[in-house]
Amino acid sequence: MQFASGDSGGGVFYKNGSNWELAGIILAIGLPSAYANQPAHTAAFGDVSFFANLSQYEPQITALVPEPSSLVLLGIAGIALLYWRRRDR
Repeated sequence: MQFASGDSGGGVFYKNGSNWELAGIILAIGLPSAYANQPAHTAAFGDVSFFANLSQYEPQITALVPEPSSLVLLGIAGIALLYWRRRDR
């Protein structure tokens, strides 16, 4: 795999069995290039790429981002509250 200029912030995935899983976030490509006469801000096989390994940050991420089921329950409660308020009018 090789990242290119402008890829920063994109996802890095790996295949775990039959599922693709998010492994990290693209940070940067290594410049200057490993190849002579390669145009600036381009990437070629053999250049260096950097990404953040999200497994290292899993505790912080899960502490800040609620699990999807919590968001669903919150959404249902909000809809129910709006329904009851409209019904009482």
